[in-house]
Amino acid sequence: MREKIVIIHNPLARGGKAAKLEPPTKNTRADILLLETTSPEEATALAREAAEHGAEKIVAAGGDGTLNAVVNGMASHTNVTLGLLPVGTMNVFAREIGLPMEVRRCWDVILANNTRKVDLGVANGRFFLSNAGVGLDAQVVAETDKEFRKQIGPLSYVIKGLEIASRPAPEILVQAEGHEKIQATFVMIGNGRFYGGPFEVFTGGTMNDGLLDVVLFKRMSQWDALRYLHGLLCGKSQDLRDLVRLRAAKLSVDSVAAVPYEVDGELAGNTPVKFEVKQSALTVLIPGAVSPQHGDHGRL
Repeated sequence: MREKIVIIHNPLARGGKAAKLEPPTKNTRADILLLETTSPEEATALAREAAEHGAEKIVAAGGDGTLNAVVNGMASHTNVTLGLLPVGTMNVFAREIGLPMEVRRCWDVILANNTRKVDLGVANGRFFLSNAGVGLDAQVVAETDKEFRKQIGPLSYVIKGLEIASRPAPEILVQAEGHEKIQATFVMIGNGRFYGGPFEVFTGGTMNDGLLDVVLFKRMSQWDALRYLHGLLCGKSQDLRDLVRLRAAKLSVDSVAAVPYEVDGELAGNTPVKFEVKQSALTVLIPGAVSPQHGDHGRL
């Protein structure tokens, strides 16, 4: 496997709507190999193999879950560059780096060779690009039925989240470097600004400052969940007195009973979990200039 560009494609992304993908092989001199994958484990193994065999660029064609799996296979190989074709549902990282949502335009980015170093988050040894969460959102990922999600899309997470919020909230303890220990019911962690797609939850966050942005929710009921959701999505989270924001290079999260956590929208395990940053760990292909329709979304 000595191709310069290896594409790892998840045809099941976006409920199977991403099944067709045609690399522009006729219009470039690059040697391109397209590999299909149907599981995160396989995507990680394919990315690791491609990196070990000298691929110059590894392109993840899928959603944030596929991207996470690919990065975990290639992150230890510093001579490989990551490209992205955002054919998933949320595409959080793609929005973070200002990628267009049209596949054809993303090919131009991949072939233009404009790169930037970005930080990677680490959760108990597993890398993540954009987000992690302990509590509510991880429980939602664990319990949301795939067919239900396929039928109504992202709204399925909101419905399941409100259902879970009606249950007794877990007791989560967060110890962030440089901060006192804080008790919470739900923790969101960002390596950038966006969460759940186009929503700027981690205001001012960047992907190259060596820090994680952390949002802690002190209470959790259905009413609290609606308040938090409204405040975050409307940019009024500063008005929520029971919400705590902080930044840290390292933090540990524990709980009275086991609580699930997720990374880049994929269930990753249960507490206790330690988060940290691996600074400038990944080279990413990014647009050479940010188009007006994306505003400043290309800021890293």
